[in-house]
Formats: sequence, C-alpha cells, structure tokens
Amino acid sequence: MVQRQSKYPMVPIAQALNTILAEVESPTQICYARLNEVGNRILAKDVFSSIDLPNVNTSIMDGYAMNYALNHNTSSIGSELGIYRVVDIVTAGNECNDEKQTELGQGEVVYVTTGSALPRNADCVVRVEDTQVIDDDSIKVLASPSRALQ
Repeated sequence: MVQRQSKYPMVPIAQALNTILAEVESPTQICYARLNEVGNRILAKDVFSSIDLPNVNTSIMDGYAMNYALNHNTSSIGSELGIYRVVDIVTAGNECNDEKQTELGQGEVVYVTTGSALPRNADCVVRVEDTQVIDDDSIKVLASPSRALQ
C-alpha cells in the first residue's frame, strides 16, 4: 500500500519561508554575461518572449480532452457525460504540429498528459480521476470536465 503521510512535519508558511531565505545568498551586483556563461546565475530583470511557446494549447493535468460543445450542442458544462471512445493518446514532449493534431469527433476523447498538446478542437479536459476505464478503447466520464487548458 502507498504511504500517503509525509515524513516531514507541517510548518507555518512564514517559518518555511524564513528557513529557505536563511539558506539563500542575496545577489550582490548586476553583471552582463554571454548566454553560454549564465549557468548558476539569477536574472536581474524578467525576460519576455515575443512568441507563444509551445504554439499549441496544452493540458495542465492528466485526463481526457474532449469537445464538450460538439457532444452536447452547448458551451455550458455540467450534465451527466456518459461513455466516450478513446481515439488517441498524446504525451508531453511529443512533436506536435497541425498535421499531427487529432481532431475530435462526436463521442470521442483523447488521453492527454500534463503539458501535452491538445486536439485542435478540444475545449475542455476531464481529470483522469473523474473517469472509469470501460475497456481499452472507451471510458465513462463520472464528473464534469474542466477548462484546464493553457
């Protein structure tokens, strides 16, 4: 059986923060360095990207991506969702481009892991904990999905 109790005692947030800060050295000066020399350094300013990376929507949890609106002719979430056919499995780190992205049909879901690309027409994700495996190709949705997209 998996142990679900931490061996570490709980402490107040302020105490935990003070413990961490006591062990961290404060930066003493700002200097400029080449990109290949910046290991173990702290940025003096935030860096922003002018493009979105990755350039596709990704899941923030393990679960089943679906197009709720397509399956329920509505954009509202909250009814009993039933049984769906699993048509693909997408894991984080796989190369993903428009040609490879699955497009969901009615009654279909795609198993996705945290950080993985979503099907191009997915509008929500059902947490894996809120599903029951029926067989290798189908699941039963036990709770409302989440708009866990980024």
